[in-house]
Amino acid sequence: MKKCIWCSKSEDAVQFRKLAHTIPKSLGGKMICENVCDDCNLYFGSSQFQTPSIETVIKETFNISRARFLSSTDDMGKNKALAKFSSIFFNVNFTTGTITIKQK
Repeated sequence: MKKCIWCSKSEDAVQFRKLAHTIPKSLGGKMICENVCDDCNLYFGSSQFQTPSIETVIKETFNISRARFLSSTDDMGKNKALAKFSSIFFNVNFTTGTITIKQK
């Protein structure tokens, strides 16, 4: 019997029909966690109470970190293609090394 790793509810109380990616699918995640109920999967993937979804926060953090790493001046970041990056919440300037919050 499945038991959700987040809310600890089992199959008799919640459903396990949707796929829960351990890393968001939009970031290339292919691995699935079978022990995340549909309610928790929806919670982590949806905006709640005018706040971004946890998935969006992970993507923003990952993309900013990746872009900073690949644009670095050390040997590891050199000669690597850097895709255009645009943050939903921040103004990111890798040339000056500044990150500011976007005004809405």
